[in-house]
Amino acid sequence: MKESKTTPIRIVFDCSCRMSLEPLSLNDCLSYEPPNLNDLKSILLRFRRHPVAVSTDIKKAFLHVQLADEDRDVTRFFWLSNPENPTSSLITNRFKAVLFGATCSPFMLYATLLKHLELNKENWFTGILHRDLYVDNILTRFTDEEEDTRLLMSSTSFNLHSWSSNSKQLRSKASNEDVLDEETPTKV
Repeated sequence: MKESKTTPIRIVFDCSCRMSLEPLSLNDCLSYEPPNLNDLKSILLRFRRHPVAVSTDIKKAFLHVQLADEDRDVTRFFWLSNPENPTSSLITNRFKAVLFGATCSPFMLYATLLKHLELNKENWFTGILHRDLYVDNILTRFTDEEEDTRLLMSSTSFNLHSWSSNSKQLRSKASNEDVLDEETPTKV
């Protein structure tokens, strides 16, 4: 749990959990490759280079990364057939998306985002995302408050939310579209 309007509760699965000392955990069986993220220092330095600073993130980014059918069996879990009755029989479910807590999830998210950017490279916003993306957060900046921020909010195919900016105009537009991050101070 965290103090947040957009995601007050996030379920994180302990994919390192073992039944005992002998069997392997799910994370023990998954390949770990750290994502080749953009350099955070460079993003932060560029962030305040122009008059208009903007931060936003991709809404529920990890949940949009689908697992292939043949990979879903390793994400099986038991659930009550009737959650209101703790003695009801158990059913088996499988996840369709990457798990919060799996060692490979950050790599899978970033690889999926890079693939999406490559497939949509004709969109002017792709360059900004490619340069100013860190995991699922975007920290960027503009020279022309009116034109750049209008284009930014209208042209991306990603579902961006939790917008924050030093621009009153962008905050007003984000508020009208119900995507404004109202937390103050903004955490960057």
